[in-house]
Amino acid sequence: MAWIAIKNTTPEEIIRKIQLSDVQIIDWSAGIMKVYEYHGRSNNTILLSPQIRGWTFMVGWYLCDLNKPDGKLEWLKGWMEKLSTSFEEVQAFATHRVSEYHHWVLAKNGKIDRCFAYGDGVIYNEGKLTDVEKQFPWDKLETFKWFPNERDVLLVAENWSVNPQTMTSSDIKDKTYYIANIS
Repeated sequence: MAWIAIKNTTPEEIIRKIQLSDVQIIDWSAGIMKVYEYHGRSNNTILLSPQIRGWTFMVGWYLCDLNKPDGKLEWLKGWMEKLSTSFEEVQAFATHRVSEYHHWVLAKNGKIDRCFAYGDGVIYNEGKLTDVEKQFPWDKLETFKWFPNERDVLLVAENWSVNPQTMTSSDIKDKTYYIANIS
C-alpha cells in the first residue's frame, strides 16, 4: 500500500487546500476496501484519515507511482513539494511485497529533503540519510546482500511519523474518514 502522512492538519483542511473531487464521508473498513479494490490498476481514489498522533493520512494506490509509465517518482515528488508549501511536513511511503517495490520520501518547505525508492535495484537515493536510515546496511545494498523491504518502510514511518501497524482505536479520537479522488 501507499500513503502520505501530513503533519499537524485535519482531513477537512486537506480537502480545502488541495483539489479533491467526489469527497464522501466513509468508515475505515469500507474506505480501505474501496482503495484496495483498485490494487494494481491506475486510479486516483484515496482515503483520508482523521488526525492520528498529530498526522493525517492519505492512503491509496495512486500514491505508489507503480502505475506511472516511467516507473519513477517524479510526479509524486513534485506533488509533495507543492503540498509541503501548504503544510508543515509531508511524507510518502509505499511498500509492495510482490514486486518488492518500496519508497519513502520527506518534503518540507517546498522541497524534497529525502527520497529513497527501491524496485529491481535503487531507483532513487537522494538527500541526506535520516537518523533511522543510518542503521540500515547501506554498504550491502550495492552487493545485493541487503534488499530494502516492508519492515524498513514501516521502521522509517515509525521514526518520521507513525507506523500504521502500531495505530490503535484509542489513537483515533474523531472517527470521520473521507474517500475522494485526486483531481
